[in-house]
Amino acid sequence: MADVAGYHGGDGGDEPPHGHSYRVPNSCESSKPSKRRSSGKNLNLYDKFQKNGSRPLPIEFDFSSNLYRAVGENYQLFIRLISNEVDRHAPFHYRSWQEVPGDVKMSILTTLHNYFDLAHYHNTEYWDGIKLGIQADCANRYKDRKTKLKKHFDKVGGYDNTERAKQNPPRGMGPEEWVQLIDGLFTTSTYKNRSMKNTANRSKQLYGSYHGTQSYAQRRYDEVKEGGTPQHVEGWRDMHYKGSSGWYNQLAEQHWQV
Repeated sequence: MADVAGYHGGDGGDEPPHGHSYRVPNSCESSKPSKRRSSGKNLNLYDKFQKNGSRPLPIEFDFSSNLYRAVGENYQLFIRLISNEVDRHAPFHYRSWQEVPGDVKMSILTTLHNYFDLAHYHNTEYWDGIKLGIQADCANRYKDRKTKLKKHFDKVGGYDNTERAKQNPPRGMGPEEWVQLIDGLFTTSTYKNRSMKNTANRSKQLYGSYHGTQSYAQRRYDEVKEGGTPQHVEGWRDMHYKGSSGWYNQLAEQHWQV
């Protein structure tokens, strides 16, 4: 049975969005992260937050594999907020999320506290792991977003016409930030070499999956809630087979039949 850091209620106040007591330390307040328009909307979150009396929503975490991923009724709202906040605040010219300034990360964590009752876990054995899990989710979004930005760069000129690419920033990103991303990351030798290695590694991948936006942790959570134990074998099949599309590829089908 999957272990879940459960939620048993909280006593969050009725603060409006971005008014939670968990705040950026004074040492960080002079260095505010930049803001840009987010391509995603969180209208469902805001509506649910207001219906909850403008109190932080309950959130659960799966700690069975030490990944501390959000699960439960509100997990999709939680992950979507992380994605939107990373898109909105993070500068994308860094090689990885690990290099992003700490005040940006703290700003995102503060916003998560505004909408979800993370304070419920502060004095528990889970809190350090939960923070690491949140950073892992931020890192995944940061990586995915940079991949999309690189595809846009390639589409509007790429390495063949870098100057043309610089004149065509993607929607939601300012011209100066776009040029900084191109000069500070995409056109560096380190990034080019790593991109080539990543392309080679992807070519060795046997097959992907159809799991979509549902995390493995959430799938385990749902299966335990419904039947008591995770269905690993059937779960693998569902991740690689769709009724409308069939198997992800022939190799996935062969592995299922073995």
